[in-house]
Amino acid sequence: MLQELDTPPTPEPTPFPGIDPAYVGVRAVEARVHADYLAALGKEFRFKKVYGYFKNVQEAIKNDGSIVFRVVKTSSDRLIDWSTGELWLDPAWSLEVVEDPKGLTTGMEDLWYHATSYRIGTGITDDMA
Repeated sequence: MLQELDTPPTPEPTPFPGIDPAYVGVRAVEARVHADYLAALGKEFRFKKVYGYFKNVQEAIKNDGSIVFRVVKTSSDRLIDWSTGELWLDPAWSLEVVEDPKGLTTGMEDLWYHATSYRIGTGITDDMA
């Protein structure tokens, strides 16, 4: 079933026993990222912007709605990525192309989507796409 969304589905926040609701810690944020990923894994989307490599150079692909992507198994280092700072978890989901009638992804390798980022302490989200 194709889901036409600008952002991936985000499950309702789940209660994390023992964590003060005013503070969202590392484990809680990582659990939310895993829940988002598992909700999207194997599903098809028309993301507005994805990234990949063309001849070893990172490129952004803006999707006009014609490209269909499937979220595929993603390595844990890509999913749990704290490299952009100590407060934000910035996950990326690996993708495969299902349909690209205009050939916008031709020659692209290692495609990914910047999924919803979460901030430690507040749980505030940011759509990196």
